[in-house]
Amino acid sequence: MKIFIGSAIILILLAIGVWFMLSPLFSKIGSLTEKKSKLFKEKWEETKDE
Repeated sequence: MKIFIGSAIILILLAIGVWFMLSPLFSKIGSLTEKKSKLFKEKWEETKDE
């Protein structure tokens, strides 16, 4: 019974992960992260040159 419950929980978590990957919210978060990453990288290069 414990194995069945554990397997069900894992399947639900995988389904939620797939849903997040396919949802538009995930791409918005990804693009926001990319913008922040570029900004951080630019600031890092500026401080590194000094």
